[in-house]
Amino acid sequence: MLRLEFELYARDETARVLTAIGAVASRDVVITNDAYSDDGIRRYSDVLNVSNPTLPSRWYGLQRMTPAPWILIQFGKIDQRDFRQPFETVNEFAPEHGDMAYRVCNAKIPADRDTDYVTSSVAARFLSLDGDPQRHPSVKKVNQIVDQMEPIYGRDLMYRTPKGQRRINWRYLQQIWNMLPGS
Repeated sequence: MLRLEFELYARDETARVLTAIGAVASRDVVITNDAYSDDGIRRYSDVLNVSNPTLPSRWYGLQRMTPAPWILIQFGKIDQRDFRQPFETVNEFAPEHGDMAYRVCNAKIPADRDTDYVTSSVAARFLSLDGDPQRHPSVKKVNQIVDQMEPIYGRDLMYRTPKGQRRINWRYLQQIWNMLPGS
């Protein structure tokens, strides 16, 4: 059994920037003589260009590749039973090629950014990391927007903990924030 670990980057299509988020995703694969016929293993060997997925040495060779291969992972919904977030799709990705190349930024943004529901202050900080550097929402502004939009979006936007504290889906909030005048 091998564990494949992937350093995660947030992709900004508009600015063509990949920003390290300080988090790692992993998948375990069992390498056997039947690896060619295993669709799960084959999807990783294909996108990582592992020439012979039945040989562990080919997988270990990924550690020495320069530059390391990039892949595009789309995550599925978080499983509420074990809080794991499955890989929905895994595809090839070449950020450095062509007219639409990405700039890679290794200044890490908080690892907790991969969590959907956050406090108001964390949501304000996340919104400050994106978009126009002149627009930095305060916690008060975040709460005002959430209060205004909660009747429309409901629990998809916000819920309260058993102690009554807000937990805001910053991804929904970011979409709302980007639609507001001045964004």
